[in-house]
Amino acid sequence: MYKMIIVEDEAFIRVQLKSLFDWRSMGFIVMECFEDTATAAEYIENNYVDVLFTDIRLGKSTGLELAKHAREVKPEIEIVLISAFSEFEYAQDALRLSIFDYLEKPVTYTAVVECFTRLCKKLHAKTDRAQNLISHIQSCIKNMDSKNVYMLASLYSRSAGDDIDEAKRRLLKLQAAINPNSEGEITDKINQATSVNTLSELATFIAKEALMQGATHDLQQIEHIKLFVAKHYSTNMGLEDIAAHVHMNPSYLSRYFKKHTGERFVDYLSRVRVDKAKELLANPANKINNIYEMVGYNSRHHFYEVFKKFTGTTPTEYRNRLTPL
Repeated sequence: MYKMIIVEDEAFIRVQLKSLFDWRSMGFIVMECFEDTATAAEYIENNYVDVLFTDIRLGKSTGLELAKHAREVKPEIEIVLISAFSEFEYAQDALRLSIFDYLEKPVTYTAVVECFTRLCKKLHAKTDRAQNLISHIQSCIKNMDSKNVYMLASLYSRSAGDDIDEAKRRLLKLQAAINPNSEGEITDKINQATSVNTLSELATFIAKEALMQGATHDLQQIEHIKLFVAKHYSTNMGLEDIAAHVHMNPSYLSRYFKKHTGERFVDYLSRVRVDKAKELLANPANKINNIYEMVGYNSRHHFYEVFKKFTGTTPTEYRNRLTPL
């Protein structure tokens, strides 16, 4: 739900605007209603507001002055103005403020519903863009792309413009998405920040911590894979088996392992098996024709090919070169 406030100095109209429409069905929740610009301005300064819905004529001051102030303190806020045709001279100022819409009195039910339905779509699009940016940041962290992670994190924080509250809200959302275990001190620093520059620096810091945690996780995952190989190399184990064990797609596991070790998984598995075979060949009690099965091969011919690829010799030649005890 998008948070909205209504500002109207005439009590009857104010009540009608709040109660006549099913705001929730349109995606909005009316947080407060105000009769003057002063209390409305104070509320906007101290609370998160997505939409300001205000009449232009508000006693001694105008809704346009309120809109200007709202735009200064909350650049991301959307504004809908209500105006009589005779007040159309305000239209140019409204356009300069990038007002979302300008509803002419008498305001009809259909006009309000149509206006806020369009506004909800626009806000959804904003949210989708922000979420897409978070997804890009997560992808960069996954790929350990530090350069783009820092750039995108800073961009995400600064995308709120000069709206400190909106920037804080976005940064807390970013923190929850990419580094949910980072709480306490960082959250306090976000809430206590007083400038967009500070928040941008915090965004970069959060991204850096997420990268470090990702790197640690990757190291742990690789060690987990290697441990599984060490325990099961003697079985007819393949890429699919280890992928199922670590809950990865086989193709992804292959790329993941190569990226973090510089070695293809099939080559690593073969090297482990050849090293174990060399240990077994050092013991004359182990028959060469049995060793291939002891290290996980179904075919002696295949074992011989792999062994020669890694050592440059056949298993028989390797044994013959060993110094007798």
